[in-house]
Amino acid sequence: MGKTKKIKRSYKERRETLTKQILSTDRAKKKSPSPELVPLGDTAEPVAVAPSMSSKILRLAREQQQELMEEHLPHPPDRLPAPSLVHTANLDSDTSSDSGSDIDENYEQSVREARTLEKELGKQDADSIDKFLPAEGVGRYKISDLIEHALKEKRGELSDVRSHMSGASTGLSLDAPVVSLFKKVGVILSEYRAGKIPKAFKALPRLQRWEEILLLTEPDNWTAATVYQATRLFASNAVPSRVERFYRLVLLPRIRDDITEFGKLNYHLYAALKKSLFKPAAFFKSILLPLATTEGCSLREACIISSLLVKTSIPVLHSGACLMKLAETVHYSGPVSVFMRVLINKQYCLPYRVLDSLVNYFIRFDTNQHSLPVLWHQCLLVLVQTYSHDMAADQRQALTRLTDKKRHHSISPIIRKFLIVPDKVESQNSSGDMEIV
Repeated sequence: MGKTKKIKRSYKERRETLTKQILSTDRAKKKSPSPELVPLGDTAEPVAVAPSMSSKILRLAREQQQELMEEHLPHPPDRLPAPSLVHTANLDSDTSSDSGSDIDENYEQSVREARTLEKELGKQDADSIDKFLPAEGVGRYKISDLIEHALKEKRGELSDVRSHMSGASTGLSLDAPVVSLFKKVGVILSEYRAGKIPKAFKALPRLQRWEEILLLTEPDNWTAATVYQATRLFASNAVPSRVERFYRLVLLPRIRDDITEFGKLNYHLYAALKKSLFKPAAFFKSILLPLATTEGCSLREACIISSLLVKTSIPVLHSGACLMKLAETVHYSGPVSVFMRVLINKQYCLPYRVLDSLVNYFIRFDTNQHSLPVLWHQCLLVLVQTYSHDMAADQRQALTRLTDKKRHHSISPIIRKFLIVPDKVESQNSSGDMEIV
């Protein structure tokens, strides 16, 4: 490789003496004002304008003068429209295009297309669309009494709804375009995996006759991802009554069917179940309580749903109301004990009314002649561990007698210990008060 040549400077650096360098550091240097920032006053010298700028100014003045003359003429001459001021850089070019005329032509074309579409959309189609939207100033459509009893079969719930709706005389039938549209939506939802859902399906929670339209999409054929998207849609956009109906008719049967068939819950269905807790009142009314009061509920279903309750924060009022409803069950059920244990273990500050109902629930088993399972003893242990200090003395005594009758070799001694300790603490406090007096 050849040796790189050094670039010679055309000037020599001028070095100042050491004295000047030291003095220059003590004071700030004066900057010469730039020519653009020089103030123009009465005493200022006139600034010369560049030749290119002066030609542009003259050209603009000439065009303005020409426009004023044309306005006063009765018959202006035919010529091309003047270019816009934005395109002043292309004034000298002969091939400049007229952008303003193109915009006007596009706007007129869009207006013509809009009018054509308005003519194609007749009054009958507009009335059919407005029929499914809630009227202004009127309350939302309430679900009729077409379905009178709670459906218990896992696969037969939606078929029962179809039979009730087909036998009822509503006086109105869905339009053919609506039926064909939502049948096509149902085909898309049966193959949905990820991405955007159809826009027509997003409007479903706001439609008045949403149950009839929902059946057109055939929820039995939905994928698990579709169930998740539908749960999100109803939980965020629908009114509470419609959310409860959707949970009871679509979400709960699908969850139970999946657990029965595979022994576990699909990931998307578990996410849908978690999203359903966005409306806790609807979740308890339409999923947990019907599942707990159903005789066919398995412990696996109860454990899967209770695992979700452990991970999720739930308001105390909804949990307290659910505990009262569970405590009203007459016969013993394993899923009830599972749900009660999970909700009690959250250690809420429950009202005394709820606590009394829980204590009375366990005291009712005093007359039961059968041996109780371990789940019952575990639930009682969690209750005593959490709320023994909040119980009255007679309640603790009644539970102590209950543990003597319904005894478990390893759990009952622990229950008795938690029931006796609060009595000792109260006796010590009362003796201390007497000594102070």
